[in-house]
Amino acid sequence: MKVKIISNIFSLVLVAALLLPLVGAFADNDTNGTTATGNDNEPDKDEEQVDITNFARGIELYCIDTETTLYSKGKDIVCAPSSSAKLMSALVAHEKIADLSEEIHITKEMTSGTAGLIYGFSSGMTTTYNDLITAMLVRNANDAALIISRNVAENTESFVELMNAKAAALGMYDTKYANPTGQGSAGTTTVADMMTLLSAFSEDEYLLSISGLSSTKLASTKVTIHSRNFFLSRYYNGGPSYLNSSIIGGIADEKGETLLSVAILGGYTYLAVVMGGTEDEEGIFSYRITSKLLQWGHDNFDYITLIDKGKVICSLPVSMGYGADEVAVFPARTVTRYLARDTDLDSAVSFTYTIDKKSLTAPVSFGEKVGCLTLFLDGEQIEVIDLVVASDIPSSSSDYMRSEFVKFIKSSFFRGLVITVISVCIVYILVMAIVKGQRKKRLQILASEKEGER
Repeated sequence: MKVKIISNIFSLVLVAALLLPLVGAFADNDTNGTTATGNDNEPDKDEEQVDITNFARGIELYCIDTETTLYSKGKDIVCAPSSSAKLMSALVAHEKIADLSEEIHITKEMTSGTAGLIYGFSSGMTTTYNDLITAMLVRNANDAALIISRNVAENTESFVELMNAKAAALGMYDTKYANPTGQGSAGTTTVADMMTLLSAFSEDEYLLSISGLSSTKLASTKVTIHSRNFFLSRYYNGGPSYLNSSIIGGIADEKGETLLSVAILGGYTYLAVVMGGTEDEEGIFSYRITSKLLQWGHDNFDYITLIDKGKVICSLPVSMGYGADEVAVFPARTVTRYLARDTDLDSAVSFTYTIDKKSLTAPVSFGEKVGCLTLFLDGEQIEVIDLVVASDIPSSSSDYMRSEFVKFIKSSFFRGLVITVISVCIVYILVMAIVKGQRKKRLQILASEKEGER
């Protein structure tokens, strides 16, 4: 009996030992299946449902190459210039400074009133305009901006007048600067004006290259400075999530609430302005918003063909053509626009056209203009394109001869010739009738004379 019990227990243990790996395998498969549906690099689904653009007051994304605004929110909200003012200070300074290597001997008056982010320029130091501009754009140094303003112009107030004049010249009509640093809440601007400023700044290769430095050593002081822009440098606690290799320039204020960026992505140059960004435990939203906007622009926009030069618009009848009695008409060139890839072209694109002639006469040459096509995008006229014929059509010799004969008999020359011939014939008939009558009369006279002689 004991042997039987022991045997049964042994059998149960053996069965359990055999089944246990199978149970583990199913559990592993279930876990793997769950893992396969996700991605460690993908954001949480709850996070995907959150529109992070809500965490900034104003946002704009612009593509320079296509002159297209891809995204805009709160562009007309009035706000303080913040550190974007330093971009204007740099533009004005670069225009006014003849020699960037010119030495500046710093005095106490040049640095008076400095606060906030500074490099540490002090009385008795000697530097250059190049180092001051570099410190202002890379380190976001307020003291550098003030020193520049007091050397480029008679004083800071005069320099600010130059800044406001430059703003007006650029069309920044809602901007009023109060200082060259952007420090504090003084002065007013808008996201739209910041974008105009960033566009002008991006065209200055010297300034743009400086603003894109992650760090550099000032030649006059031999001190290395690091960018305050977390896109460009981790030195000031910029985490890995901030790094964006597409950023080539721009500026950010100390807290990152306002961020202006120039980026190259997929061969296109983008400008991004984020104003009033907040932050959470994961970082500053202005950086996250800019990263997502740039990737979104790259993924969702491209050049789309609105009308192709191979599209047949209509056909025209051709007379006296050899081998063809009509010819296709198409646009002389292809038209493209930088648009969202999911644009419904059927509803967005329309056109009208006019044809110069109701028909053509051979010979017809490929590319011969026969009319115009007006192209519309979302109801707005964007292009006027020549319409041309699609092929050469030589003339038919028999048709040509027949046509020429018809032309000849319908010509005024032919009518004149016919009238002349008829007139000559009539005159000839009349003359011959007269001559014949006179001859008959003479014969009658002669006959009478002969009878008289007899």
